[in-house]
Amino acid sequence: MTMLPSTFDPNQVPPSSGGGKNLPPTHDSKGHLVRIVSDEIKETADRMGTMLVLTLEVIDGPHAGAQGVYRLNVGNNNATAVRIAYQQLSAICHVVGHLQALQDTSVLHNRPFRVLVALQSDKDNAAKGYTEITQVLDVNGNKP
Repeated sequence: MTMLPSTFDPNQVPPSSGGGKNLPPTHDSKGHLVRIVSDEIKETADRMGTMLVLTLEVIDGPHAGAQGVYRLNVGNNNATAVRIAYQQLSAICHVVGHLQALQDTSVLHNRPFRVLVALQSDKDNAAKGYTEITQVLDVNGNKP
């Protein structure tokens, strides 16, 4: 059970997507069917904030069982980073159908949704890329 810094109401924040890493890229508009299997609040690398780290697991297709993380900067000195994090959390809430206020994120566990994942390049080394969630969709492929 992970508790957010404060109660979050997904109806008060417009949904948006982005972030995450370690999931294989998707090559179609359907994306990976995933579920949240765990989460935790962690300190950011600079120790200036906190992030909600969601562990996603692919639950069907050739990549079933693959896991990756979706990091949301829920506590940060940068207000834009926090706004983006809560927009991303709102998108997840919308696509899994949880539209009530929440503070305990375990209510989002094991609810399937889809993610589109793209390969991004590292700014310093183009050969050293990473994957990033570009879109969160409901199980039928609809945007939040």
